[in-house]
Amino acid sequence: MSPNIREAEEVVGNEFADDEDAAVGAEALCSLGARSALVHDERGCVARVPAGDGANGRITLQARIDVRTDVVSTVGSGDAFLAGYLAGTYEGDDCEARLRRAVASGAASTALLGAGVVDPADVTALARQVSVEEVAAGA
Repeated sequence: MSPNIREAEEVVGNEFADDEDAAVGAEALCSLGARSALVHDERGCVARVPAGDGANGRITLQARIDVRTDVVSTVGSGDAFLAGYLAGTYEGDDCEARLRRAVASGAASTALLGAGVVDPADVTALARQVSVEEVAAGA
C-alpha cells in the first residue's frame, strides 16, 4: 500500500502532525491488512515493511531527501515513487535500496513535465542523497 500522506490520514482517520504520527499511521495501515505501507510526501516516506531477517515482524523506516529539484509538476510523482520501489523489488534490492530508489524516483518525476516521467540518470543521482534510518513505530 502506497498512499500519500493525505490519503493515509483519511484511511486512518486522523491528521499526522509529524513523522512519528506517519509511522503510527503506517503501522495502522498494516494492521488493516497491508503487508507493507509506504506513506509518502514531498520529503520522502515513512515505510512499515516486513523485517529483513525472515521473521514475521515488521520494521519502520524513514527515507528522506533534502535536495530540492525545480518542481515542474507533481502529477504522477506518487506513481513514480511506487514504480521505483517495485523496480527495486523486482531487481532484488534490499529494503533500504528500494526506498532510496522510490524517493529518488518521486523527486525526479517532479522535475519533468508528464505524469510519472523520470530520467534514470536523475534517479541514480538523487538516490545517493536519500537517507534511510529505522524509526520506532508508535514512538
